[in-house]
Amino acid sequence: RNSSGNNNSNRPAWLQQYDLVGKIGEGTYGLVFLARSKLQINRGIRIAIKKFKQSKDGDGVSPTAIREIM
Repeated sequence: RNSSGNNNSNRPAWLQQYDLVGKIGEGTYGLVFLARSKLQINRGIRIAIKKFKQSKDGDGVSPTAIREIM
């Protein structure tokens, strides 16, 4: 388990490259977490990771949230 309480084996491979430090924000479209790289080349570099909420109709991410990414 990491500091956010999530089991790494349930996380996508790309996300396993980071230690989640904690939640730093929440908005209309999702949650934002502070993460620290575990990779040797980037060890310790901090990034923000946004986890998008599913759309109200349960059909993926809302189109407005997709525009936010672009």
